[in-house]
Amino acid sequence: LQSAQERSPQVQDEKRRRETGVRRAGVRGTVLAVNQAYNFVVLNLGARQGVEPNSELLVLREGTLIGKIRISSVEPTTAIGDIITGSLGRGVQVQPGDTVVYAGKSS
Repeated sequence: LQSAQERSPQVQDEKRRRETGVRRAGVRGTVLAVNQAYNFVVLNLGARQGVEPNSELLVLREGTLIGKIRISSVEPTTAIGDIITGSLGRGVQVQPGDTVVYAGKSS
């Protein structure tokens, strides 16, 4: 038998949040497109993979960190993220095919 506490919606919501957070921590995806003029990218990750607005993702190229993006819009299977320009090295640009890894939710 489940206790009343385990059945409560708040407890279930918290359990779901914890499970989702663990899933998001390992999420990897790919940059599908880059708009350099407006400084944003389109990713092959979305709400189904646990991506949320204001999440930060690390951008990797051949396993090396090159920058960060902050998610601005999320659809079920894609997301749009703003490139955090201060995170890029001099002369480095995010390119289609770069890998993204979930870094956490920005505060």
